[in-house]
Amino acid sequence: MAGQNMNDRNRLTWISAVGGVLVVLGLLFSVFRVNYVGNGPSKSTVIANNLRQLYGAMQQWGLDHRQPDSVIVTEEDVAPYLRHPLKPAAGERYVLKTLSESPEAHLTQDVSEWPAGSVLRLNTNGDFEVVSPNRTNAAKHGRSGQ
Repeated sequence: MAGQNMNDRNRLTWISAVGGVLVVLGLLFSVFRVNYVGNGPSKSTVIANNLRQLYGAMQQWGLDHRQPDSVIVTEEDVAPYLRHPLKPAAGERYVLKTLSESPEAHLTQDVSEWPAGSVLRLNTNGDFEVVSPNRTNAAKHGRSGQ
């Protein structure tokens, strides 16, 4: 009889321990899911950051290879200067120009308040500049790109 009570007690302890572990895992999952699913930076922020990375890579490539400002830069030129390949936030296409010009992001779909066909680039102050396909004037935005 004493042996039966000990087995029941061990079984109850084991079930309680497994239940506790499951509760803790469930709480951890809910915390990480809230923090990492869908709560990342906005698409416009990712695009602005990608443009800044491209611009920096272009400038570094130009310095390393002693290129004049008029040279046209290619993706192959800057690839070694990027830590990771750039991931488009919304299917945008990145267009590199000369060393003296900022790279551009051409939107292939609507992003935030900007329609597909808009061109996003950094101006000389590092601020975000958006040229809408329906407008000839550029709309200027702050550093966040929003």
